[in-house]
Amino acid sequence: MEKKRGRKPLDKTALHARVEHATPSALKEQAVKLGYTYGSSGATGEMLDAIAEGRLVIVPHDAWEQLKKVLASLREVGLE
Repeated sequence: MEKKRGRKPLDKTALHARVEHATPSALKEQAVKLGYTYGSSGATGEMLDAIAEGRLVIVPHDAWEQLKKVLASLREVGLE
């Protein structure tokens, strides 16, 4: 029996998208910041899987700014 070499085939599909030139590296950086890594690089596929499965939630910038204001107000009155 011949022993197979290399890594186990992944049960995944490829996703191709047209994006701005800086987007792939920006996504890799975000993946690393969020803990989605493969070796020393960002695992963007793993990060996208987490978004698709609801384990990672994207919040629009305006909503994030509102949330920060609400949290600051809660801190001012001693509630966190």
